[in-house]
Amino acid sequence: MAHMTKNYRNLALMAAAAWIVVPIAWWLAALLESDESGTGITPFYVLGWAALIGAGVLMLLAMLRVGAAPGRTRLFQVGIITHSLGILTSVVFFWAVPLWAGLYSIAMVFYAVAAPEVKRATLVIAGAMAAGVASLVVLTALQVGTPDTYGDYPIAWITSYVVAAFGGGVGSFLLAKDTATAQEDIRVAMSS
Repeated sequence: MAHMTKNYRNLALMAAAAWIVVPIAWWLAALLESDESGTGITPFYVLGWAALIGAGVLMLLAMLRVGAAPGRTRLFQVGIITHSLGILTSVVFFWAVPLWAGLYSIAMVFYAVAAPEVKRATLVIAGAMAAGVASLVVLTALQVGTPDTYGDYPIAWITSYVVAAFGGGVGSFLLAKDTATAQEDIRVAMSS
């Protein structure tokens, strides 16, 4: 059981690190790189994309080790399916924060209901993803900054990535911490 706890914690901690790389890479892409090809694809942008996919996959692997509370397996399965759709969406539409962040937010709510021992962590992630989407909508509506050649507002997009990904990192860190606490509680209960 201790080995599984360590693996679970490691997955959650690796997800936290990947989530933190996402906004840093995309911020560096916006700040340091020019897109001479006109495709929008630059090395830092690709690093951010890879980190986004990695964070989603690592978080899914960690959640697969959590499992559902008795009688809540269907909700947990819906969370897994929604989470998987979020990963697929981030592969194809990595620029579309409302799509992948919205799906991750919904998946985290299902996990929170199905697995109470990780409720705090999953609700932090759900809230951060929703806040990322909200920041994109609000900053775009307010037309903050100068629009780019596509008519988008880079400040709105970067802010949404930072809010969603940073919250994903904090939530993943809490997930690692919550799991260690839950596993310790189980060990104490079994030894009594």
